[in-house]
Amino acid sequence: MGNEQKENSNKYSIIIPTYNERLNIALLVYLIFKHLPNVNFEIIVVDDGSPDGTQDIVKQLQSVYGEDRILLRARPKKLGLGMSLASLGLSFGIIAETSPDFYSNSIDLPY
Repeated sequence: MGNEQKENSNKYSIIIPTYNERLNIALLVYLIFKHLPNVNFEIIVVDDGSPDGTQDIVKQLQSVYGEDRILLRARPKKLGLGMSLASLGLSFGIIAETSPDFYSNSIDLPY
């Protein structure tokens, strides 16, 4: 295992698939940062062409938290979660996925 790969093995990629989540995405991102203050992570928002302005909100979040912590992967249409995970090229070793609609259980990362 190379140094860079070893260095990234305790970092997390949190995947948030979105479609029309303009009203939820900022709260979810805030809660992740609030509850994981000592965890090294990146948030990857995979947006499937939301017409409601979700991508604009994510860009605002990038200006607050940094483009290195919030990454936007915009896609032209709904392609499904499996396709989003396969196409990301994740830089961190451990992956968590959560939903901005708060219907699924929250992520549980060790810290």
